[in-house]
Amino acid sequence: MLRVKRIKCSELSPRSGELCRNFDAWISELSLKLDKDCVALLPRVESDGEYFNFLTKREGGCREFSSKELNPDQKEEFLKRSTVLLNFLDSKTPLSNPKLEVQRAYLSELIKSGSHVMVFDRGIPLLLPVETTQEESLKKAAVLPPVPPAHRGCLLPFLLGLLGLLLLLAVLWYFFLRPWPFEKNEVTVKDPPVSSEPVKTPAAEQEEEAVVPEPEDALKQKALEEEQQRLEAEKLKKQQEEQRVKAEQERQKKLEAERKAAELQKQQAKNAKPKCRVMREQGTLPKMVIAFDGSQSMLLDDVPGSSSRLAAAKSSARKLADHIDKNVEIGLVEINGCPTAKSRGFYTGIQRSALKGTISGINPMRYDGRTPLIDGLQQISKMTDGVNADAVGILISDGEDTCPATANLDVCQVARAIHRRQPRLKIHTILIGEDASQAACVARITGGKVFSPQNAHEIDAGLQSSGSEMKKVCDE
Repeated sequence: MLRVKRIKCSELSPRSGELCRNFDAWISELSLKLDKDCVALLPRVESDGEYFNFLTKREGGCREFSSKELNPDQKEEFLKRSTVLLNFLDSKTPLSNPKLEVQRAYLSELIKSGSHVMVFDRGIPLLLPVETTQEESLKKAAVLPPVPPAHRGCLLPFLLGLLGLLLLLAVLWYFFLRPWPFEKNEVTVKDPPVSSEPVKTPAAEQEEEAVVPEPEDALKQKALEEEQQRLEAEKLKKQQEEQRVKAEQERQKKLEAERKAAELQKQQAKNAKPKCRVMREQGTLPKMVIAFDGSQSMLLDDVPGSSSRLAAAKSSARKLADHIDKNVEIGLVEINGCPTAKSRGFYTGIQRSALKGTISGINPMRYDGRTPLIDGLQQISKMTDGVNADAVGILISDGEDTCPATANLDVCQVARAIHRRQPRLKIHTILIGEDASQAACVARITGGKVFSPQNAHEIDAGLQSSGSEMKKVCDE
C-alpha cells in the first residue's frame, strides 16, 4: 500500500492517538455498513510505536489541503462521500463493536473539520482523521467576549431622577410619619378591664401549653420531618445508583476479561506452527526468492546512509538471510543483462554463507547493465510452488524493464497472470528511487507489501518486514 503521510505519535492529541490505534476496527465496522467508495475516503493506519503511518491503495502523487481549500470538483467529491459517513456516525444505528461508541462523536467531529485532506492527481480526496496537540490547544482556548463600551451622557438624568425621588420621600415622611407640631401627647390612665374568665394558675398554663402546641412550632416540626424524609430518600436513591454503577462495572470487567481470553486463545491458535517434519514429508515447506536488480542505475549514490543503492540493498539482503528460518530454502535471481534474468538457484539453511557471498558478488558491469524486470518476475514464478505450498518473493528494483523484447509488456498484467496460476505466491516490492513506482502493482495484486524507502535504514526495515513471515515457519 502507498504511504501518504507519517506523524509522530507524540504530536497527536491523546484522543486522536487512541482513535488511530483503533482505526482498523473502524474501517471494518464502516465496511459492514457502508459502500466501499465512501469507506475509501479514509486511510488505513499502522503504528510502529513511534509513528502513525497513513496508507491507501490509491496510486499517484498527492498533496495535503484542508477541506476549505479544495476546488469545486474536489469539494463535491469530498462532500458526497463524507456526508454518507456523517449520516451514519450521527445516527443512532448501533455498532457491532460497542467499544467504538465512545469514539463515534469524535470521529464525526474530525470528518466535519476536514483539517487534513490528501488530494491525488486524479482529484480523489483522502481524509486523515487526526488532530494534533496544537490544534487541540487552539480549540480549547477560551475566547473572551468583547466588553461593551460604557455609555456616556446618562449620568445627569440619573442624578436628577435620584434627587426627585429623595424629595418625594421627604414629603411623605413629613406628612405621614413625623409627629404633628403643637400636638399634646396626653396620657389617659384607664382602669384595667375586669375579666369574667377564671384566673389560671402558672401550673395550669404550663399544662395547657404542653397539651396544645403553638401553630408555629407545629409547622417547624412538620418541615423538619419532611426535610429528613427527603434526605433519606436522596440517600437511598444514591445508594441504589452506586449499586447499579458497581454492578455495571463488574459486568463490563467480566465481558472484557472474556473478550481478552478469547483473543488470547485465538492468537495462540493463529501463532501455532506446524511440525517441520510433517511439512517436509508433505512437501509444504515454504520457499523464498529474492529478485535482485543488478543494473547500472543501482550504482547511483542518492541513498543517505550508504555509498550507493546497490550497497544498501546488498547489506540489507545479507542481514535478512541471517534471520530466515533454517528450514526455508532461499532462491536468488539477478536482474541484470538482457534478454533474461539470471537464476542463481536455491540455498539451504546450511548454505547461508554461500548465499551472502553470491549477493556480495552481484556486479552491474558483468553484463550490459540493463534491467530484464519482467523476466525476473517470471523467474520467481518458475522457482516457487505457490499452489500447494506458500511462497514469498521479494523484488528489489529501482526502475522499469529496459530490455527491447519485454519493455512494452505491462508488468501489472504479468503479475495478474502469476497470481491466477499461483495464488499462494506473495511478492513484496522494495522500490528504490522515483522511477520504480510502476512495479508497486505487483505487490498489491499478489497480496504483498509495497515499500518506497528513502534511506539505507528504510531499505533494511522494508526487507526485514518482507521476510518476517519466513523467520519462523514450523516447530522442530
